[in-house]
Amino acid sequence: MHYFNPKLKQYLYTTSFKDDDFLREITQFTTVEIVKPNSFIENNLKNYWRSFSITENLVKQNIDVYHGLSNELPVNIKKFKGKKIVTIHDLIFLRYPELYPYLDRIIYRVKFYSACKNANTIIIEDCSSLIGNIPRVSQCTNIAVFEINNQTPLCTITGGLIVFSNSELY
Repeated sequence: MHYFNPKLKQYLYTTSFKDDDFLREITQFTTVEIVKPNSFIENNLKNYWRSFSITENLVKQNIDVYHGLSNELPVNIKKFKGKKIVTIHDLIFLRYPELYPYLDRIIYRVKFYSACKNANTIIIEDCSSLIGNIPRVSQCTNIAVFEINNQTPLCTITGGLIVFSNSELY
């Protein structure tokens, strides 16, 4: 985003960094602020921070747009009045449930449906994930489906209509 709008203030919410190169690159931008858990409890219960405490930060920092990058939004995201975007990378747990423990499948399904229900925009990287899996989302105004490494949406959903830009897909 920095390359498109260098003046845009961005907050990166993360519990930790595993990639030192990424950290070095991202911290060179003065408009990017890294937000991490700041209490003993949040540092030791990182899932709690990611699922609940982030929303409090969004409200306090008067954020306009929140983008959940990994198939989920915080549980209490309804408290946040800004725009909500979620990226759905894959739904393999629905396609091949036998590969996942029962409890994991339930948790993934609840997070996925909740994110879709609460998002204003859903971005899907793999069109095959779309078929039969996206729940009814009355609040959602936009869904864009991309194949990985492709800049052009394969289909968009607006007002409940699915429009494929390549009719040979299905």
